[in-house]
Amino acid sequence: MFETIAVIGGTGRLGQGLVWRWARAGYSVLIGSRDPRRAAQAAEALKARSSKARIRGDSNAAVAAAADVVVLTVPYAHHRVALLAIRDMLAGKILVDTTVPLQPAAPGRVQLPSQGCAALEAQRLLGGKVTVVSAFQNVAAQLLQTDALIDCDVLVTADEASARDAILELVVAAGMRGWSAGPLANAVAAEALTSVLIQINGSGRARHAGLRITSAESSGTPGSYAPDRIEMFALKGLPAIAPGQDLTAEILAAVDRQNLPLMDDDILVVAQKIISKAEGRVVKLADVVPSKEARERAAGSDKDPALVQLILDESREVLRQREGLMIVEHRSGFVLANAGVDQSNAQPGYAILLPLDSDASAARPFPQSRRQTRRR
Repeated sequence: MFETIAVIGGTGRLGQGLVWRWARAGYSVLIGSRDPRRAAQAAEALKARSSKARIRGDSNAAVAAAADVVVLTVPYAHHRVALLAIRDMLAGKILVDTTVPLQPAAPGRVQLPSQGCAALEAQRLLGGKVTVVSAFQNVAAQLLQTDALIDCDVLVTADEASARDAILELVVAAGMRGWSAGPLANAVAAEALTSVLIQINGSGRARHAGLRITSAESSGTPGSYAPDRIEMFALKGLPAIAPGQDLTAEILAAVDRQNLPLMDDDILVVAQKIISKAEGRVVKLADVVPSKEARERAAGSDKDPALVQLILDESREVLRQREGLMIVEHRSGFVLANAGVDQSNAQPGYAILLPLDSDASAARPFPQSRRQTRRR
């Protein structure tokens, strides 16, 4: 429905997060600021993340005039001034108001304005020629700035149902699930919940807490989060793992550096060799004494007798052998080549074995990892 989105206050954390999400989804996005140069700088910084992103910065008034839909992401202290500055450019358009009337001295305490909520104030100030929609109050700005899946729902309120439906499409484009939550007066609930979530986050038991609506029939509703979507992210920055190194701690540190919060039902895929190294399943070949069988098999397979001895030690039975290869039944029941004994990515003169118990190795670190990185 929309081709161009303007984000007023788009140099802030929430604004930049929404700009990135919509640009990544293919929209043309305009960043507005009272300082056009700052807006242009923010646009260039985001475009550096993707050569395909269509992002441009300019003054608030200029981007409001050029866009199909305008999104307001300014602090409550600047709410009225920002609206007055762009009011003449909004006739016939939808304004999405993300503002929450937080009081800096006590942001975790619900303190609503006399007119009910910020969204109602915006509608009364702009008049009937502008349709105000309230949304995105309960989403962590830090998460929006990443490529991570956001396990958070968005309440969308407006007096016109068609306007709610239009913004629900933008919610999905930003990677979340949206709910049509009724008339604009209901925005008071979403705005008030922000202070509650701030309190929850401040308790130390949660980070980036958000809102989630539960329903057995949520799949397929307008703006619903597609349950069959799969996203995969490569975890960057892991060091070379040495025996005895705390692999869980290294994974958690990499998760935090990359800002990829772990959520319920996430799956971490870790290469076996990394776990083997951390568990000390690394053997110096010079310390291995080959048996007669190992020396005989080595002669027929073009392998180091010490390496063949390790393969025999790790195996229940040798099923087949040819030059350079031994197919065995591993002591864990797997049928594989060379019992998983490997020298790639090992120091010269060393070999890496499979974990003693792969299931236990996989189960041990990750429940703890989820508890330590709980974001909701």
